[in-house]
Amino acid sequence: MADIEGLRKAASAIARNLRKNAVEKSNVFLAGPPDCDGIASIAILCKSIFANGGLFNARFYNFLSTQEIENIADDAYDSYVFVDLAEAREKEIYEALKEKAIFIGHHDIQGEDGEYTSLNASKFGFDGSKEISGSGLAYLVSKELLPNPNSAAWLAVVGALGDRQDIGPKRSLVGLNELFVQDAIDTAQVEVREDLMLFGREVKPIHEAISYTYDPFIQGLTGNKDVCMSALASSKIELKNASKWRVSSDLSKEERDKLLLTLTSYLEVSGDNISSLLGNTYLLRREDEHSYLKDCRDFASLLDACGRLGEPGVGLSVCLGDRGRALSESERLLIEYRKSILRSVNLLLSNEDRVLFNDSLVTVTADGIISESMAGALASSLAAIPKIRERVLMLRVPVEDSLIQFSVRKGNWCSAEVDVGQSVRKIAQSMECHGGGHRVMATARVSALKASEFAERLRKELKS
Repeated sequence: MADIEGLRKAASAIARNLRKNAVEKSNVFLAGPPDCDGIASIAILCKSIFANGGLFNARFYNFLSTQEIENIADDAYDSYVFVDLAEAREKEIYEALKEKAIFIGHHDIQGEDGEYTSLNASKFGFDGSKEISGSGLAYLVSKELLPNPNSAAWLAVVGALGDRQDIGPKRSLVGLNELFVQDAIDTAQVEVREDLMLFGREVKPIHEAISYTYDPFIQGLTGNKDVCMSALASSKIELKNASKWRVSSDLSKEERDKLLLTLTSYLEVSGDNISSLLGNTYLLRREDEHSYLKDCRDFASLLDACGRLGEPGVGLSVCLGDRGRALSESERLLIEYRKSILRSVNLLLSNEDRVLFNDSLVTVTADGIISESMAGALASSLAAIPKIRERVLMLRVPVEDSLIQFSVRKGNWCSAEVDVGQSVRKIAQSMECHGGGHRVMATARVSALKASEFAERLRKELKS
């Protein structure tokens, strides 16, 4: 049974620790993964420490190796906070840092719950794959540190959407995330509206917004601007106002209905209907109407782009309020990121040797197509593809030191009763490798010599 009071008490204990560090002007080291939820989590903690006059340094890691743990310990900070980075390595990190280490995570507990200070969603009965993200946990900590306890609620919403936790009716957030949405509504940070869920709905010309949208993946339109333009021309929707392209948020209800009717035939090809494009949009009330920051899903994609393309600091700056140079750079990265995902999807789907179907598992070999930092984002995007989304997807890319990284995702429509985080963790640990995650997504790093064994054992695990 979920214990929200226990969760809040654990968050309060960490808040007291961080306040003490701030008052004493101690240096706090913050570490998280370079993705949307990781960047949003670190931003919330930065805001919280800064509000109390504290000092901090933030860094982002795709993966914490033993060498990196030793390097971090050598930096001699007064306190260390790891958000969703421990991955069954709390004991190793604790041995290096002792009581200075603090762990915050929404992934399932891995290994025994030791004597270290931690805030973990599953420890208190919450499902970290859908009810709360890392940024949601950071938000609970911040409520006792910020002058306005709810002022970081919007970041918890962005982080949860970036972690694809919008699995409720009409793509709504559920569980504790729903409470955070209400906090954001009550403090005039967020407005929730049922509307089209197209990428760049506030910014991109309508045909480009459709082309750049890959969740849902619209067969024949996603990644094909020319076909999108032709389809829209036949719908008799005015695409321009004088010389200016219109965006989807400009459409009247009648025009929106025309657009949905036009898209229906494409959606039906892959077994979808218009409900996959209509749902809850989460809009930031204080952001510019024609900005990628207005729609929380676009904001989440922007943070992912910064992190995956090696510039998490740019995303962090945007979260902390930079609407100048950092915003301009993040928007450039966002478009590069979306193009890279679409290009990679097309390359993989056009090569049958790279996408292998075996029972309920799809194995994708992305060597030479995508970098290690982009692998997780590509795997999540492929999990929405019609012929993949009912299965479990395993995408592999080579990384340094003769290792293979496996990014495992439960397809968006996959009904199998399987917890991929637990499965990956169990196999990785039995092979003396590192891996873990939560119910619908996981990552593992395996020696190249053991990669085939890992893949085969995961296939058997899913089949059993």
